[in-house]
Amino acid sequence: MKVDWSQPGETIEDLVAVLLRRENPMATQIRPSQGDGGMDVRAPFPTGGVEIFQVKKFNSTLNASQLRQIKESYESLNEYRLEHGLDVRAWHLLIPLNPTKENLEWFDELTTDAPFPCDWRGRDYLDGLAAQFPDVVDYYLQDGADRLALVVGQMLDLLRLTPKTEGAGVVTPAQLVEQLHALEPLLDTDPHFRYGISLDPAMPDPKDLGTGFVAATSSGMANGVVTVKIYPRFAEALEYRPVPGTVTFNVEPGSATEQDLERFIKYGTSLQTPFGSVDLDIDLPGGLGGSFEGGAVRIGPALGVGSSESRRLRLVAVDPSGASVAEVLVDMQPPSTGLDRTGFQVTGTDTAQVFDIELLGDVSGNSLKFSLQQRDLAGRSPSELLDAVCFLSALRAPNTLVIAQPFGPVTGQRLDLGGAADWLDFQALDNLELMLETLAAIQTHTPTQIVVPPAEAIYATAMNVWLTAKQLLEGQVVSVNGFSATVCIRPDADVPTEPISIAMESEFFVHIGEQRVDLGRQVTHTPIAEVVPGSVVPHDDHQDCTFRSVDGAAVTIRVTQPPT
Repeated sequence: MKVDWSQPGETIEDLVAVLLRRENPMATQIRPSQGDGGMDVRAPFPTGGVEIFQVKKFNSTLNASQLRQIKESYESLNEYRLEHGLDVRAWHLLIPLNPTKENLEWFDELTTDAPFPCDWRGRDYLDGLAAQFPDVVDYYLQDGADRLALVVGQMLDLLRLTPKTEGAGVVTPAQLVEQLHALEPLLDTDPHFRYGISLDPAMPDPKDLGTGFVAATSSGMANGVVTVKIYPRFAEALEYRPVPGTVTFNVEPGSATEQDLERFIKYGTSLQTPFGSVDLDIDLPGGLGGSFEGGAVRIGPALGVGSSESRRLRLVAVDPSGASVAEVLVDMQPPSTGLDRTGFQVTGTDTAQVFDIELLGDVSGNSLKFSLQQRDLAGRSPSELLDAVCFLSALRAPNTLVIAQPFGPVTGQRLDLGGAADWLDFQALDNLELMLETLAAIQTHTPTQIVVPPAEAIYATAMNVWLTAKQLLEGQVVSVNGFSATVCIRPDADVPTEPISIAMESEFFVHIGEQRVDLGRQVTHTPIAEVVPGSVVPHDDHQDCTFRSVDGAAVTIRVTQPPT
């Protein structure tokens, strides 16, 4: 398409930046500053590192001053990458001017020592990029008039629905689906956002709307509800097209909604309110804004400025002497900040994904609170969970918690653990730690993958069986109280009438939840056993009889053949 590249410089630079970010939604535009390192747009490189785009507005023969500006941008980038360790994989000069032979010679000389590829992307490249995203060009240079005229014409064509089959009196649902698919390109006119539309029989619950959108509106009509979702086309779409507005909350004092609202204002946490609790006056993209009464809102966490990546930290439980008791690594998400900038929230998950942590910081009071919530561990390998569970078990007074860097000395503020009992059940954690240690020990003796059973399959009797199995596998001879077993003897054998000593070999296995784990063979020795009266059942080829230990005789079990 034909683009007038002689527009004012700021317009051209914004246009090119949005075109680049439409092509690469994860690209980031760098605001001009004294320390911007000669970068206008940076984007993740496919194999790691970043590629840099330098945008210049020059559209006619370059003079000495303009060449000097390009050179200064390139040199600033080199200084910045060396000083900050930036892994630059490519540098692109974007300029609405195709180079002359002399320009290319000058450019090659400028970048001859660059440790990464450098290229001059001129007018042909930018025209091609503009042709891919005509809505962006129309928005920035033509006020959307051309696209609007096209959309109106296409909309009129779509509204001329007729029955698909002769004699049919109505448009079929199948035909309507086709028309809705045809409607999608008509909504593809906003350079910053995309739109999704659904028709439902009832008002959707905000929590069922999913994620990834900037805003959603649902409007009730006589025959259903129309929901429109607004999705950003690239990571920083709201920087180019903000969504201003006012929100009035109507909540009951002391209600859970009021508490959630207070957390949102103080710490920037996510917020979801029920229908009827909110009045809105908001300027949404796509003409969807306006005044709304009795609505509901769901607001994601308010990320702090400059925070877009997760960060790994170390949580250390420290005893009163300062010695480390247990520690784990956690991946923390970018912090959210409150509306009044006096608080923040940081959430994260340990690397074993055993628990979630929330940190609430009060800047005005210079305090930090935290809480943890254990995840469902069923189906996980016991050994990979053990360290994190041991850490949770150590979060009890008089120990304290220190948040430290992933490596190096453990330094930082010690957080009191006096309130940990409010959100951690230490008796349950002690039992869980014992179970994981037991199952992890059994795992070293069998190729069968052992997983943590669901909570309903963990009870005292099962735990005793697993503990006994662990002791046997470690070579111990285990004594048990009481013994009873049904055995087969020859049909012509005399059934013992007096107490005898018996040793019986059998399969050695345990059930862990629904798993049967074979562990070899075992011998059970009973020094004094008797036949249970009335238990003898004759058969053609054998007799069944049940033996039991008597007089509290000590019964011992040992492993005779380990698992294979």
